[in-house]
Amino acid sequence: MSKKFPLSLLIWTLKKYSIVSLAGLVVYSLLLWFITKTIIPSIPKEFLFYFIILLLLLGFILSLSIGVLTIFSYLKPLSLMIQKIEHIAHISSLDNTPKKQNSFLKNIQKHHTPGDFYELNKNLDLIYKNIKQTSVHLTHEKAELEAIAAAVSDAIIAIDSHKKIIFSNPQSKNLFPMVEPQASIQDVISNKEVLENLEKCLTSGSTFNRDLTLNIGEYKAPRIFEVSISPLVHIQSQLNGAVIVFFDKTEIKNTERSHIDFVSNVSHELKTPLTSIKGFLETMQTDLEEKKYDQIHNFLNIVSKNVARLMDLIDDLLSLSHIDSISLLDKQEVNTREITAVACETIPMDKHRVNYIYKADTVSASRQWLEQVLYNLVHNAVKYTPPGSTIDVIWEKHPHFILLTVKDNGEGIPLRHQHRIFERFYRVEEDRSREKGGTGIGLAIVKQVMEKHGGHVYLTSRRRGKGAKLTCTFPR
Repeated sequence: MSKKFPLSLLIWTLKKYSIVSLAGLVVYSLLLWFITKTIIPSIPKEFLFYFIILLLLLGFILSLSIGVLTIFSYLKPLSLMIQKIEHIAHISSLDNTPKKQNSFLKNIQKHHTPGDFYELNKNLDLIYKNIKQTSVHLTHEKAELEAIAAAVSDAIIAIDSHKKIIFSNPQSKNLFPMVEPQASIQDVISNKEVLENLEKCLTSGSTFNRDLTLNIGEYKAPRIFEVSISPLVHIQSQLNGAVIVFFDKTEIKNTERSHIDFVSNVSHELKTPLTSIKGFLETMQTDLEEKKYDQIHNFLNIVSKNVARLMDLIDDLLSLSHIDSISLLDKQEVNTREITAVACETIPMDKHRVNYIYKADTVSASRQWLEQVLYNLVHNAVKYTPPGSTIDVIWEKHPHFILLTVKDNGEGIPLRHQHRIFERFYRVEEDRSREKGGTGIGLAIVKQVMEKHGGHVYLTSRRRGKGAKLTCTFPR
């Protein structure tokens, strides 16, 4: 910063003071000359002393007037400078610097000539421009950061060194309804472990990152959150607070668990028939070496059944993988009678009474996957109902969707199993299902196919022995 002497201000001051002083001196000199020539000779000596006192008083008043005028000449531009500084001091953002304020500052500028504190005025204008530019930049930066924080799915809460909330994004409000600016963090978060590690962060600057099971927000059941706590460090390395981030990992953990369960189930499902095949092949090999042929045919039948079971399982796994990988189905208008006949022609139904009811002629669906849905539903109904049971396959038309219902009068599905019936490899009765050749994937495929169609599948089985009803909805 240059320390140049304010010469223009000195010249302006001397100029104003000289003009006022010279004017006062001229007036006072003329007054003294007039008094000396005309009044003093006629004043009696006994009043001369008082007259001199009067002259001195007039001189004092004149000097005081000159001083007041001089002070006023300084105060007027200074008062305008003070107003300008006050307005500049209140600038905090672009919204707080409206056009009216800008016009006010321009009006102040009009009252100044180059001598009226010119250097101070010029530097104030420069400060104002710099503050305004910085304010605009900070306002835009703040808006960008708030938009980014709002777009993040994690809940973010920032607190100061006094544990008061200074920032929170909308997602944090969903988890912690008590989140408000300047609210105490202890009133918002009650988890002891989070608060203890938050205290450590504020005192020592340590970080914290751990998966915690928390029962918070609008969720009825506890959920898994990755909780991260990091210090808020000032530009001078001063600890000013902390940032807490809550990342909901429940779905990720559930997916990981599902993958683990899926691999475990597939391994088990593959191992069971392979173990049986291996055992019977070893037995056959021993019998052949000993020339015992009486059980060979029986063993080959068992091996053939297990191979067929493996083939069914692999086909279902491929179907499940295929439907998972499809993003958009190739839909067309499919004739309901024709597709039902094709899907059911390979299902052995001679021991059951099957009724076909068509109240809808066509349905908008993928022909390939609709055939799979029909086959799985009807095949399950035939497989898990005793001979002589009745099975109804019903197509119905509604204003917004087409309904496919497969209903039987078998044993039905117990209530405790119904919420899991569409899970992969889930069986109501595992041993009975395996005996009948079930893979445990059929209804999972139906659910996936219906979701790809934009529809749903529902199970209705109210009482034991009253059968089960599976209903699929296809949007029109």
